[in-house]
Amino acid sequence: MNAADLATRLDETITAHDHASALRKGDLSHPERWPLRRRDEIDAYRSELDAIGAAADDLLATDPTGTERTLAEAVRYGARATAVRLDLSVELMSITPSIGTVSSMLTFLPRHALADADQGDRFLTRVAAFEPFVDEWCDRLVEAAADGVVPIRHLVEQHIALIDRNLPKLHEVIGAQPAPTDLDDAAADAWRAELAQRIDTHMAPALERLRATLAEHTLPAARPDDRPGLVHLDGGADTYRRLLWSHTSTDLTPEQVHQIGLDQIDRLEREYVDVAGPLFGLTDVADIYARLRDDPELRYADADQIVADATAALDKALAAAPSWFHRLPEAGCTANPIEQGALAFYAPPSPDGQRGGQFFFQTGDPSMWSTYQLEAVTYHESIPGHHLQLALTRELDEVHPLLEEYLVPAYCEGWGLYTERLADEMGLYSSELDRVGMLAADSMRACRLVVDTGLHALGWSRDQAIAYMVDHSPMSATLVAGEIDRYIGMPGQACSYMIGRLAIDDARAAAERTLGERFDIRDFHDVVLTTGAIPLDSLTRVVAEWAAA
Repeated sequence: MNAADLATRLDETITAHDHASALRKGDLSHPERWPLRRRDEIDAYRSELDAIGAAADDLLATDPTGTERTLAEAVRYGARATAVRLDLSVELMSITPSIGTVSSMLTFLPRHALADADQGDRFLTRVAAFEPFVDEWCDRLVEAAADGVVPIRHLVEQHIALIDRNLPKLHEVIGAQPAPTDLDDAAADAWRAELAQRIDTHMAPALERLRATLAEHTLPAARPDDRPGLVHLDGGADTYRRLLWSHTSTDLTPEQVHQIGLDQIDRLEREYVDVAGPLFGLTDVADIYARLRDDPELRYADADQIVADATAALDKALAAAPSWFHRLPEAGCTANPIEQGALAFYAPPSPDGQRGGQFFFQTGDPSMWSTYQLEAVTYHESIPGHHLQLALTRELDEVHPLLEEYLVPAYCEGWGLYTERLADEMGLYSSELDRVGMLAADSMRACRLVVDTGLHALGWSRDQAIAYMVDHSPMSATLVAGEIDRYIGMPGQACSYMIGRLAIDDARAAAERTLGERFDIRDFHDVVLTTGAIPLDSLTRVVAEWAAA
C-alpha cells in the first residue's frame, strides 16, 4: 500500500468517527451521527488508527523519498496523534464549556449547507439521535465519576450553566438551520415543522438528562479548582506528555516547553516597552498592560463595528497578498458574528463551493474585544492566515485531502500565528496601536506555553495560572479565566501555536541563510503551504531540501 492509499484510509477513518471534525469542514457523508461515547466503539476506532500507524511504519522502513515520504510521515503522525487524543474525549474535554460537546453542537449543528431531501432527512435523524447519544454519554459520566476521572468543580458548574442558558433557546439556535435548498416552499415548511418537533421530543429532554447527570454525579465528585491538571490523575503526567506530542508533533518535554514560554515572555515584555511605551508615555510593562486592559476607549461597544473593521482589514490584506504569495485561493472569505463558542475561529469553504471561507467573532459581549487586537486576529483567521492556508490547500490537486485540515495543530496554528508577524512585514497594521495587538496575540500564545505546562505537568492551581497570565499579558482577568478553562479541558493544544510558529520562523531563517539574495518570500510561502498539514520535523526537512536544491 502506498502513502496515498494509506492517507485515504486514515482520512476516511477519521471522517467516519470524528463527526464534529467532519461537519466543521463541511463533510456531510455522515450527518446523522454524533461523536463516539461507547467504549467498544472507541476501542475499535483506536485499533484501526493503530493499524494505520503500523502500516505507515512499514512503508517508511522502505526509505521512500519526496512526497511519498512526507505523506507517509503525516499518516503515521496523524493516526497516532488522533489515537492519543481519544484519551480525553469523553470524561474531561467534553465538559469544557467553551469547546465541549454542547458548545460545539450549538455553534456548528445549525450551520449545514443541506443540499437535498436526503441530507435533510439525515439531519433530522441526527437531531433525534441526540437522545440515545446523550444516554450513552451519561453512562460514561456516571462511570467516570465513580472512578474519579472528573473535571474541576468550576468547569462542571459552568457547563450546567451553559445548558441552563440554552435550553430555553433551542428553537432559536438549532431551529436556525436552513431547510435543504432543493425543497419547494411547502416541503421546506414541513421540514422546519418536523425539526421543531424533534427538538421538543428528543433534544430538550436529552439536555435535561445531561444536566441532571452532571448535577447528581459529576459535580459531587468533581476535583477542587486547585487541582485542575492531568498531573493530579493516575497516569496523568504520562498522558500529558503524549498529548503535548500529539498537538506539537515534537518530542519537547513539558519542562522545555515551559522554559520556551518564559523566554518568549521576557523578549515580548521588552518589545512592549519599545512599541507601546511611547504611545502612552509609559516605561513599566505592568503599567502598559494596565492601560491596554483598562482604558474603556480601547474597547468595542458594537458588534456590527467589529465585523465592519474585520472586513476592512481583510480587504486590505487581500490587496497586498500578491506581493507575498504566488498562489491565492479562489474562494472568498467573510467575517461573521456569533453569540457563543470560542472568541474567534475559522471555517473553511464547503466542499461543493457553495459557501466560502468564514471567520467568526464571538460578539455576545462586544466589550470583550479590544480595538487594537482586531486586526491581528483578522489576519490570523483569514488572509494571510487560515483562510489562505486551508482554502488554498483544498483547491490544490497535489495536496491529499488528509492534509487539507487540522491534522497537525502545530502546523495549522503555527501558520496562523506566523502570519500575525508576517502582516507587520506586509505593512498591514493601520497604526502603532494595532501593532501592539500583534504583541498582545504573541503574549497570549507565549503565556499558553507557561500555563498549560504549569497546570498539567507542574501542578499549578487554576488561580495560579490565571494570575500568571494576567501579570504577563494585557488580557482582562475575565478573558484570561475563560482561556485557562479551555487549557484545563484541552491539555496540550494551546502549546501548538507558538511551537509551530517558532518552527516556521526557524525554517525560514535557515532558508534565508542558504539562499542569500536568491531567497524569495513568495517561493518560501509556496513550499510551506503546498505541503499541506505535516509534522514540524517533516516541514523543516522539506524547506531545507527546497533551499538546498
